[in-house]
Amino acid sequence: MTKKNSKDIMILTAVLLSTLFITQGVAQNAGNQNTDYQAIESMWCAYCRACNNNDPASFIALHEKDAIKMPPQQAMFRMDQIANSLPSMWNNQNKYVYTSMSINYQEIVIEGDYAWSMGTYEEVLIQKYEAKSSIYKGKFLTVFHRQPDGSWKICRDCFNSNDPPSI
Repeated sequence: MTKKNSKDIMILTAVLLSTLFITQGVAQNAGNQNTDYQAIESMWCAYCRACNNNDPASFIALHEKDAIKMPPQQAMFRMDQIANSLPSMWNNQNKYVYTSMSINYQEIVIEGDYAWSMGTYEEVLIQKYEAKSSIYKGKFLTVFHRQPDGSWKICRDCFNSNDPPSI
């Protein structure tokens, strides 16, 4: 074997090994993104479950303590500002109204330790003591932040209804 052939073989080997390591890194990153994507999908299920089951503790746990919520026709607020009063607020509302919420996320984008999701939601309110109900539909844009343990929590949440509820 000549020196030139030996050098060519070394270069070819280096290129092949580099390609192998890069491919493994891309595949691992894709696997991590798939796991992260599934975790955020699961959060949307847990979000609806907490709303539908009148479970404010689970709802609060989906958020960072200082998460900012931006609801329609209200001032924005931090979750830690309402965490103590949320159970009584939900219990008072649920004395009079059944709530059913569904979320249809249309996009989940993951960039490092942050992700965002946008889509639509539908909330059905049914009065318990009258034959009145209201369906309102809206849209949302939510930002998630990866926690030190690898889980995700909501850090910003902006949502608004297309039409105001009729009850």
